[in-house]
Amino acid sequence: MPTISDLRQRQALPLGAKVLMTQNRIREWYNHFNGDVYVSFSGGKDSTVLAYLVRDMYPNVPGVNVPGVYFADLGHTLIKAKHAFSGWQEHTPNNMNTA
Repeated sequence: MPTISDLRQRQALPLGAKVLMTQNRIREWYNHFNGDVYVSFSGGKDSTVLAYLVRDMYPNVPGVNVPGVYFADLGHTLIKAKHAFSGWQEHTPNNMNTA
């Protein structure tokens, strides 16, 4: 488990290094699950950046959101995302697979 010192070192890295580290982690995730993955998207900053990076590397990864899990003022972001993702899916607790 990373320490506070590790976290501070990572925070001090240039943006390009952080992007490369994230792309490596995405690649590991994608390969571990043999490409059977999706991006859960809320419309917030973190999921928007993750969705962008994943879609840049793997354009066919579908985007998924669970209605009601995002803030109402982010609805416009979700509408734009639905047009950007192939295979966009909306899930409710009744049709969501959970492990």
